[in-house]
Amino acid sequence: MDTETPPRTEHRAVPEAAVRAAMAQPEAMTLFSTPGEVCFDVAGDLVTEDLDRILAAVCGAYVRGA
Repeated sequence: MDTETPPRTEHRAVPEAAVRAAMAQPEAMTLFSTPGEVCFDVAGDLVTEDLDRILAAVCGAYVRGA
């Protein structure tokens, strides 16, 4: 009995949320790399509590200029 799995023929589209996150990357990097207290004034505690998750979402595995 042959139980070989047939090849996948489906096409996986890029989720819309991933596209929006990628589009937000330049703005997020600009905001959070602004000198001084600007990012804290705009985003408050989000900077220290959730910025790592935001950057992971908008940058993925690519972070330039670290």
